Amino acid sequence: MVRAAVRALTPLAKDTGDEAEHILELGGRAIMDEIQQLHRQDNDVLKECKQLLNVLTKKGSAIAVKEMRKLMVAMDYIKNQTLINNLLGKEHGAMSVADEVKEELKPHLEDDGEKAAKMKHGDEHDMLTWLYTLDYQKVTVTIAAHMSRYHSELSVQEAGCEAWQEYAATATDLRPVLTSGGCGAVVKALEKFKAKRRLVWKVTP
Repeated sequence: MVRAAVRALTPLAKDTGDEAEHILELGGRAIMDEIQQLHRQDNDVLKECKQLLNVLTKKGSAIAVKEMRKLMVAMDYIKNQTLINNLLGKEHGAMSVADEVKEELKPHLEDDGEKAAKMKHGDEHDMLTWLYTLDYQKVTVTIAAHMSRYHSELSVQEAGCEAWQEYAATATDLRPVLTSGGCGAVVKALEKFKAKRRLVWKVTP
């Protein structure tokens, strides 16, 4: 049954739609790891898991690159929002639009942030809610996680190093880089792809 379920998911993941992304969002990679651990003596199950994981890695790396590119665009907004808050923000009795959204979503964020976002804005405004609730900590954690998860994918490592470069150039707070393991992620990327000039160039001051 497990083998049949994994086999059924593989063509879905290969589809040109968002199926692979949905599988990943539902924890598909972790489930595959668990299945492989439970059925480590079953070569047939392991073969099916490997095929699905190959597809998820390929599709997932493309999704990771896309998300990091999106974060790079958002960094300038976060910088401006931070500067505005420091100048006219809470200490002066004012609250930014982003902070207003965060306050309204706060009761729901711990339970289901995505559901809370849709309650506030609807599906068509998910991007705005994502942007309003974004901060430096979320940015750095996401970049570091993608680089760790897809450590063997050159495209992800290049995008990650480029994102760190953009962060260093625009961010007003560099502490999240240290707490999220950003420095270690760059070092590991250089160690693995030290012969790739384009990657080395992206992290060279």
